[in-house]
Amino acid sequence: MSYNIDKPINLKKMKEIVLYLAKEVWGYKKTYYFVYLMDVLIKSMRPFINIIFPKLIIDELLGLRRMPVVITIVVVMIALNFVCGEIIVVTTQNLDKKYYDDIQKYLEAKIGLKIMKMNFESTENKQVLEKLQKAKESLGEGFSGGIRGIANTFSGMLSSIITLIGTIGIVLIHSKILILLVLVNVVINNFVSSKKNAVQFLNFKILSSISRSFNYFQVVLADIRYGKDVRLYNASDMMMTEIDGFYDKQINILKEQSTKISKYLGISSICSALTSGLCYFYMGYLALNRAIGIGDFSMLATASTTFIDAINSILKHLLDLQKKCVYANEYVSFMTLVQYNPTLGNRNLSGTNKFEIEFKNVSFRYPDTNIDVLKNISLRIQNGQRLSIVGQNGSGKTTLIKLLCRLYSVSEGEILLNGINILDYDYDEYIKKMTVVFQDFKILPLTIKENIALENTNNASDKEIISLLKRVGLKQKLDDLKEGLYSHVFKSYDLTGFEPSGGEQQKMAIARALYKNSPIVILDEPTAALDPIGEYEIYSQFNDLIGDKMAIYISHRLSSCKFCDKIAVLNEGKLCEYGTHDELIACNGIYANMYKVQAQYYI
Repeated sequence: MSYNIDKPINLKKMKEIVLYLAKEVWGYKKTYYFVYLMDVLIKSMRPFINIIFPKLIIDELLGLRRMPVVITIVVVMIALNFVCGEIIVVTTQNLDKKYYDDIQKYLEAKIGLKIMKMNFESTENKQVLEKLQKAKESLGEGFSGGIRGIANTFSGMLSSIITLIGTIGIVLIHSKILILLVLVNVVINNFVSSKKNAVQFLNFKILSSISRSFNYFQVVLADIRYGKDVRLYNASDMMMTEIDGFYDKQINILKEQSTKISKYLGISSICSALTSGLCYFYMGYLALNRAIGIGDFSMLATASTTFIDAINSILKHLLDLQKKCVYANEYVSFMTLVQYNPTLGNRNLSGTNKFEIEFKNVSFRYPDTNIDVLKNISLRIQNGQRLSIVGQNGSGKTTLIKLLCRLYSVSEGEILLNGINILDYDYDEYIKKMTVVFQDFKILPLTIKENIALENTNNASDKEIISLLKRVGLKQKLDDLKEGLYSHVFKSYDLTGFEPSGGEQQKMAIARALYKNSPIVILDEPTAALDPIGEYEIYSQFNDLIGDKMAIYISHRLSSCKFCDKIAVLNEGKLCEYGTHDELIACNGIYANMYKVQAQYYI
């Protein structure tokens, strides 16, 4: 689902967007609607207090002049205004404090949930990432105004419609000509408002792109992980210059927008003043000719003004809602993306203890490209076998693992597990059979125990986790921490948390993999931050720990190859060499050359 920002959105589409958001809110917090409807009704009925009661007061003063009656009417009018005002204040505060922010966070959390559940390949797709950024921005205060902005605009329109219906009845009883005068004002203001909104529509794409760059640099400057590079390379001035440049671009666009809009607002104000003057002139004429009384004059004057305000308000809110829906549509469009579901397979894997993986004539190209990253790969990994995959950067090693983990789907060929296409298996069962540590693994700002056990934290044994940490070389670090396993990693949520080194983070990631205890283990260069000796120790320990499980190792350093039954050498997406360490050394090919180049630095 896509939408051209340069053009206004039609009413049918607006309805779809509003209903989608309404269903989201209904599913999350139904009590919101009770407070919301009360706010709409009170706001729409309040103007009639100041339309009807002044007429009653004037008629009484020009008629029987009963002071107790006049006082009663005045007191009731003041009381109703006060009560309605207080109800509006209370409902508005409730909406602002109890609902809008809460619902806004809920919708933002839904974006996060969508990202976690969408196909992995989409998270690396430029078009999808663009949609994601626009979806986030569309809920911001600067564009749609978030759920608060859309809800307030819609409630303003509903209130004005109810008010309009009431004032139409009052005005039509006394004069149809007044309606015609008002409609002239409406047509002009509608034209002006559409021009004003068109200016804002056109700037959305430009501002969205600038805002994305602006926000990126702000995040980088606030992220302590960039601290060393920023300081050592004196990059702060350059980055601040970039931010200032983006800021100036935003300001210039908004200034130009404000200048254009102010002209339209001036025209609207002049037209409203002229129409109001004509209305008063006509009602004065009716009063002088005794077609209406003074009380009726007062009521019609207020009703006509309210009538004009109501129609202009409806059109203003309609156009404003139209504009906000253009932005909100980015959220709806992202949330309703239809994607391939990796859980479509339903074959059962429970009870299976032996595994054989086969890449059968597998080729792969990333979406929207025609370049094969992998080319006709055929490879078989036996049950309990250890395979090392080596090759230069960009040779396709990590891509091969992503395909095996069903993060991507092959472009040609197939990947088989025990002779069956991996897509035929139930996704959850399939992925439980694999433990993977990628080179760009993430340690979460949680406790050490939570980082290792994750979803099984409540049932995890402290003793078991401590044993794993000891095996990967983190026992000494654990003993140095006051809270032990319950120490927070990083200081994001706990200022007493510790900052692990790169090597310590990698050891935690490996301990996490060991804890999962899956029959297929994959290490994709997770020891890159370790020195050769540390890497050797990790691999040798890991090799012992995994026992008879299938293991796939990827590493630029070839120390892991010593523990492997077979070595697969990738070059430019092709499987160029395959065999044991000794066989490949004897061939004096790519692997032998890589091994000799590395060995000279350690001998």
